[in-house]
Amino acid sequence: MTVVETAKQDKAELTRGQHRRGVLVLMFVTFLWGTTFVVLQQVQQTVPPSAVLASRFVLAALCFLPFIMRTSGGMWLAGLELGAWLCVGYGTQAVGLLSTTVERSAFVTTLHVVIVPLVVALMRHRVQRTVWVGAGLALLGTALLCNAGGRPTAGDAWTALCAVAWAGYIVRLEAYSKRFASLPLTVTQTIVVAVLCVVWAACDPSTRHVQMSAVPWLWLVYLGVITTAGTVWLQTVGQRHVPAPQAAVIYSMEPVWASVIAFAVIGSTLTAWGLAGAGAIVAGMLVAQWRGRSA
Repeated sequence: MTVVETAKQDKAELTRGQHRRGVLVLMFVTFLWGTTFVVLQQVQQTVPPSAVLASRFVLAALCFLPFIMRTSGGMWLAGLELGAWLCVGYGTQAVGLLSTTVERSAFVTTLHVVIVPLVVALMRHRVQRTVWVGAGLALLGTALLCNAGGRPTAGDAWTALCAVAWAGYIVRLEAYSKRFASLPLTVTQTIVVAVLCVVWAACDPSTRHVQMSAVPWLWLVYLGVITTAGTVWLQTVGQRHVPAPQAAVIYSMEPVWASVIAFAVIGSTLTAWGLAGAGAIVAGMLVAQWRGRSA
């Protein structure tokens, strides 16, 4: 083997190793997201969605303030776009949950698993067949896991907008995370979302009736620091080495973790259909990683 061939092999091994680490990072992100369903169920009994989101992102932004000086003008433009996608995604999901079930919300949100490869294909980038198969398995699995009947509601429509916004964020994050350092990019988008959510909360009449003594501050700190600041940063790190279509399939693990955690913490029932759905999602995620890179 020549020196050039050895160098190419070493580079390929490094790339594969970075990809594996990226997958593990994004898997951990979905676990953290999975914990939020039970927490939000408790918090939103006393705090309206707009105030919850404002609190989460203000706390997250405070975590990153020491690093704000490292940002540049171009990075602020990237953060503005990513922050707008995030704000729309979190906001429409929160509004949707007011008139739909958690199960249906989880399923409709997971439509991004199909939207992302479609967008990538429309941008004339090749999407491997394994990613399409994985996306289909993940969507089927989520339908089984989050099986809930009933007529469509306005909440379902809001949540569909959330899926579109989330798909836009995943696609654009892949591009920006390769151009900018992870931490400064996380800082800018988090601050943008915090500002937008504070404006929303200030315009929301329901926030005026919140009793400060009844606010579960510990849970809000957890949501803000761990499942907001932590996950936005980890997403930015992970998607540097994981293509957007694959990342979308990995993110479909969120309802699996949510169901497992709800079963362990509050004794929710996990049916045979739910177990089959969880298995299909895991299978879809594994299939999507098998030589499933977008060109």
